[in-house]
Amino acid sequence: MMINKGKEVELAKLAEQAERYDDMAIAMKKVAESNSELTTEERNLLSVAYKNVVGAHRLSWRVISSIEQKVEGSERKQQIAKEYREIIERELKDCCHELLAFDDALAELDTLDEDSYKDSISLMQLLRDNLSLWTNDAFNDNDVNQLEEH
Repeated sequence: MMINKGKEVELAKLAEQAERYDDMAIAMKKVAESNSELTTEERNLLSVAYKNVVGAHRLSWRVISSIEQKVEGSERKQQIAKEYREIIERELKDCCHELLAFDDALAELDTLDEDSYKDSISLMQLLRDNLSLWTNDAFNDNDVNQLEEH
């Protein structure tokens, strides 16, 4: 399916201004999955989108985890908090898998010119750093090992 890259980039910019980073990530994912090389601006938009999506989910996870630990006397409330935390964790895992898919694109970096190569490496490092922050917050060592195996 052909996408209109210009339209998706403009949509991503609008989403950024509206602080709708999930929408921004969706638009930039479409651009990244197109068969053309990303411009510096497109790589930056992709980075901003995923950085904010992961950051928001990490914050949500920490808040719900804290609430879950503080809920006393009501098993029903604890169960609801636990279920909601698990929903957030699934969303984070999905985002993580998307980031790992972009990381797989590193194998194709040898075909890029020098400027694109440097920009792509910077983007991948930023995404990897955000992923590392999230996994440190969200999972114990066992969960991280299971995630890395997939």
